This record gives sequence, structure tokens and C-alpha cells, in this order.
Amino acid sequence: MKRSTLLFALFELIIGALPIFQPSHWVVHAEIIVDEFTDDGLLVSDEYPGGKELRERNVGYNQSLNRVFNFSSRHKTTVMDSNIEIPSALTLHLADAPEGWAGRPRFRVGYGFLGGAIDISNEEALLVDFASIEGTITPRFFQVGLTGSPETISLLQTRRDPLPLSSDGMTAVFPLEDFLQRDGSPNESDAFTHLRQVAIAFSWGVVPPLESEWHAVIERIRFGSIPVPEPTTGTVMALVFLSVCRRFRSAERRSQGVVAE
Repeated sequence: MKRSTLLFALFELIIGALPIFQPSHWVVHAEIIVDEFTDDGLLVSDEYPGGKELRERNVGYNQSLNRVFNFSSRHKTTVMDSNIEIPSALTLHLADAPEGWAGRPRFRVGYGFLGGAIDISNEEALLVDFASIEGTITPRFFQVGLTGSPETISLLQTRRDPLPLSSDGMTAVFPLEDFLQRDGSPNESDAFTHLRQVAIAFSWGVVPPLESEWHAVIERIRFGSIPVPEPTTGTVMALVFLSVCRRFRSAERRSQGVVAE
């Protein structure tokens, strides 16, 4: 095969692959950050475990949110910690179940927009970015609620598959188009154009084993685009290799006078 033919084939390949690396594939779409947990907040169990609540004002999105941490737990170690143990992160920790009935633990984080409603209709999903999820158990239910005008019904979306344990982090995605009213009927709320409240909750629904433990670190809660996996280096290289082989073989056949029908 002539060197010029091979160089021409490589040149065509490079030109054809350029769209993969265009900046448009790296553009980060505008998103709404509800909370990146840069404001301190701490809620811990005491010698009499049960339900506890912490209310804060002027935190999160443009410092314009009411934030409520609460949990229901009989575990001796139950912690909701914002920006203290780990900077710019929310830590949820559950351990040391009492002997006997350990109850059904539940964590909840709720937000109310102090400056009025916001419009999330241009976004695709609510996303919860975890830095890590570790332990021996995971919540049975992970629920997100959105509320619009006071007279409207809240929209809900519930994940019933256990959150995977991971020390590398993950993003839980709740597409807006999948939110339904509490009774399961289609969305007739104005929550997307006049969002006033957001809440996320983790619950077990069953009594965890006595030796169970769960530790999760959340970096942010946000509205934005549904993540699209970028091609990995290995995938790109494989495609390049296959394309070169095909072009090399095609050029070789042409040089031998063999023309494909």
C-alpha cells in the first residue's frame, strides 16, 4: 500500500473524528444549585433517641432558602451534618441500634424558597450528587417531593431500588417527566414553573439488623440536564483502530484491482 494512501486515510479519519472532540460536547448547561452545603448545620441523636429537627434560614440557593433537617431514629448514633465533618458536604450517619426494637429510620432534608417561586421548566431532572455511600445496609426508599403553589398537590418520585454502595460517588437522577401526583395520577401541578418547596428523604421501611450501619456523603442537590456518558478513551481508540483497519483493507483491495459491488 502506498504511503500517500495510508496518510490520506488517516487524514480522513482525523477529520471524521473531530466532532467527538468539539467543545459543544463539553458545554455544561445552566443548572440550578439548590444546596452545596457550605452553611453549617448539625443534628445528632442524644441519650434519648427519637425524632429531632433543625431549622435554618437564608442558606442554599442564593442564600434564599429555609432548610429543615429532621430524622426519626432509635439508633444511638444518628447524625445529619452540613459543612462540619466534611467541608461543603452533607453527611448522614446511622449506627448503634439499640437492643430490642430499633424502629424504622428516616432522614429528610426539606427546602422552602424565601424569595418566591422559581422556574425549573427548562431543566430535565433533579440530581443528587453523592461523594460516597458506605455501610452494611442501604435505604429501601429514596423519595423526592416538589411543591408549587400552596393550593397545588405535591409531586413525588420514589426510587425503590436500593442505593448502591460506592466509595467513588454517584449521581441519583430523578427526571422531571417522571414525577406524579401523590395518588399516582399525571402531573397537573405548576411545580415546574412555580416551584416553592423541595424535599428529599431516605427511609428503610423495615427494621434494620442490630449491627447495621449506613454512612452517606452528599455534595450537592441541583436541577439540571440528565448526564450523558462521554465516550471513554478506550472506546475512542477502539473506534479509531477499527476505522483504520477498514480503510487500510479497502485501500489494499483497490490497489489489487478488487472493487466491492
